[in-house]
Amino acid sequence: MTIPPRFQVPIFFITVIIGVAIAISIAEGSFIPAALLLGAGIFALVIFQAVKEIVLGIQWNRPVRFLDEPIPGHWEAIIAEQFPLFNRLKAEEKTSLLRYVQLFLSNKNIEGAGGLEVTEAMRLSIAAQACILLINMGVPCYPNLRTVIVYEGTYRPRNEARPNTGGQIVHAPGWRLGESWTHGTVVLSWQSTESGASNTTDGHNVVMHEFAHQLDQEDGVADGVPLLRHPSTLRGWGEVLGTHYDKLKKAKKKNRRTLLRKYGATNPAEFFAVATEAFFEKPYYMKKKQPDLYEELKTFYEHDPASWT
Repeated sequence: MTIPPRFQVPIFFITVIIGVAIAISIAEGSFIPAALLLGAGIFALVIFQAVKEIVLGIQWNRPVRFLDEPIPGHWEAIIAEQFPLFNRLKAEEKTSLLRYVQLFLSNKNIEGAGGLEVTEAMRLSIAAQACILLINMGVPCYPNLRTVIVYEGTYRPRNEARPNTGGQIVHAPGWRLGESWTHGTVVLSWQSTESGASNTTDGHNVVMHEFAHQLDQEDGVADGVPLLRHPSTLRGWGEVLGTHYDKLKKAKKKNRRTLLRKYGATNPAEFFAVATEAFFEKPYYMKKKQPDLYEELKTFYEHDPASWT
């Protein structure tokens, strides 16, 4: 059984405390001091975890604060051309998306790499694809994100030995289409970003994928379990997504055709990101073929893309 990343650190410290307790009991020939130390250590860990979850919950449930400035009048036409999915949104959703795009561009730095010049249309396209995940949630706009780095095409990372946080798409050995880092950076290929924006029904969108990872990483780890609005829904989330993840792994081994891209069978973090892509781009099929998965994502994103006309 694989231990979820968010529990690995606490379990590590509990193991250390047990080891120290045993060492003390052996050295002193008494069980009581060791038991007291063990109890105090576990109590401290429980309190730490509880405080951490409360703080994260407060941050996640804090309503978004949009800017007071008006939306530039030409933005809507550019986004509609760059990202056709925008045209299928309801009027209030379009307004919400434009507000999120404005907020995104005001506090995130989008910079070109390898000599790429990032235009206003490119910035708007990236921001719109990233923010469509948030438009009905009303949550802060990726508060941990600071920088989006954009390459013209597939790219080779400078440090290939950097630990994988569960947020990379591998195009070929050493070459990538996108990455989401836990320390405030997303890396994208513009060619993949552009093709993902224009084809809104293939279930493959690198921006949605990487920003689903950003949501997953809000608590510091990429484990396929983002911060849920209501902690009581955690069990249902785990059961439904875990079941479909296992089914996708089996289908991949048998090379069967699947609704979700088989890359989602890599690990739970990738499954959540791939499922997010399909939820927004293949909502009708997901609702029909995997209704329980669709309902979990619908509840999380507070969005019903299958209702789009």
